[in-house]
Amino acid sequence: EPVSGVDNTGLEIFYNTVTSIRDEFHIPILLVSHDLGLIGKYADSVVFLDKTIIKQGSAKEVFSCEEFKKAFSLNILEVTR
Repeated sequence: EPVSGVDNTGLEIFYNTVTSIRDEFHIPILLVSHDLGLIGKYADSVVFLDKTIIKQGSAKEVFSCEEFKKAFSLNILEVTR
């Protein structure tokens, strides 16, 4: 996780910078994070792993699958994207 221990201002700066680089240079960027809010806000594509690929797609698709809900004991998760 590239921003472990970084405050909220630093998180926004980091993810806005990474997003700008991705958009300007049209390159894929792979980040690993357990922060579901940031994933929902910034990720174009999400892969849910548990020893293998369980689900991949948009944050909304992944966060709403039954396996994800069961793994995180979630009933409802709002995705901001």
